[in-house]
Amino acid sequence: MNDKRNRKTVETEKLKEIPKWTRKYAQNRTLTTFVIIVMICLMSMVIGAPLALTMIAFTRENMILFWACIAVLVAIFISLIILVSKFGGKNRGLTDQRNRDSTGAEINEEKEMVRHC
Repeated sequence: MNDKRNRKTVETEKLKEIPKWTRKYAQNRTLTTFVIIVMICLMSMVIGAPLALTMIAFTRENMILFWACIAVLVAIFISLIILVSKFGGKNRGLTDQRNRDSTGAEINEEKEMVRHC
């Protein structure tokens, strides 16, 4: 009888912690989403400025500026390919470094919390 009460108390305490876990999960997801949105905006500006300058140079028949902007755009796209291959896909790179401890093992608090339930 006493064992059932203790079990219910433990289960009740775990249920009370669910809002805390969901809040923490939402905060972690929000930061990552914000960083990705900022990176997309910056990349749009980095590509958009030389592209606009290229169009202006072409319409004004300034071929030196046109080819210089084309060279800058090629360099930007090559660097994008290198960055995506280094930090994209399985190797998610910088955004996941905060989830790893000093040995490189992944720290996953949500799994630990669920495991103890």
